[in-house]
Amino acid sequence: MKKELFEELYCLSFSQIKEPARIVASLTNTFRKALNLRQVMVCCRNSEGYEIISSSPLINSDLEKIQQLKNCIQFELKDRNGINKGILYLVLKKRSEMTPKSRKICSAFATQISGLLALPEADYCGEQNYKKEIDHYKNLLIHDKLTGLYNRYYFEEQIKLLEGSDNYPVSMIMIDVDGLKIINDTMGHRFGDKALIIAAKLLKYTFRKEDIVTRIGGDEFVVMLARTPQKVAEQRCKKLSDAMFKYNNFNKIPPISLSTGCATSNGPEQPLADTLETADINMYSQKLKNRSTIKSSLLTNCRSFSILPSENTIGV
Repeated sequence: MKKELFEELYCLSFSQIKEPARIVASLTNTFRKALNLRQVMVCCRNSEGYEIISSSPLINSDLEKIQQLKNCIQFELKDRNGINKGILYLVLKKRSEMTPKSRKICSAFATQISGLLALPEADYCGEQNYKKEIDHYKNLLIHDKLTGLYNRYYFEEQIKLLEGSDNYPVSMIMIDVDGLKIINDTMGHRFGDKALIIAAKLLKYTFRKEDIVTRIGGDEFVVMLARTPQKVAEQRCKKLSDAMFKYNNFNKIPPISLSTGCATSNGPEQPLADTLETADINMYSQKLKNRSTIKSSLLTNCRSFSILPSENTIGV
């Protein structure tokens, strides 16, 4: 398989270059597979700094996060006159994988990309429609349509990226929207959707820009915080709780109740999947502890809006 990929790289190198941007995109994707890399990203230098023009996979094309990874290697892209045209970023699955032979191959690849960037036809800034099309499909791929938060696919890809990094401790916070069934049954699904949207807004208000805030499905959300110890994660849970109470003081419809649970991995020896499971258990424990109070409060707030179904049909 690797031999076939290198043959494909060779063919791409001598293809008819009418659209250099598309050739660079194809080369980037094939090169990542051939060397079994986690991420390959090509950035072109412009008047404002560096702009991503190609990334494989597309999903992890966050330049700032890539630059912070300890398992990321950079190659400067220069033209034949030594002028900087951009930077090639390679993210390894393991630090030890970059052998002298692999480094030599990567250096040759960087030279090849540099040549493409220097071509007069390579007006990357002018291919705005192509870039907008890529960005559009990328956003559809990684975002939840209802809330605008990241989705499960993006979250799972970020776990893979973090597990190969030096960004520990990594904290996980599980969040559940309590009583969504009550809201749906008494007020209608329109208000159930509204409750999820409000919960998402509270999460975005509470957490930092660099935190991975995700709706993983239904009424469940998860936040992944890199370089964040357990104590700080607990403080964030408290901030979220305060924001929720503040919302409910001024808005009764729909009422919002959130159960949270957090856990922290202090190193690669503690898999993030296990950390997520522990956070989920802690969240469910809090939910059970406050179950009767949550149910009573939600029923009281919903009672003024509509006629309730029988008691035995309502769950939290």
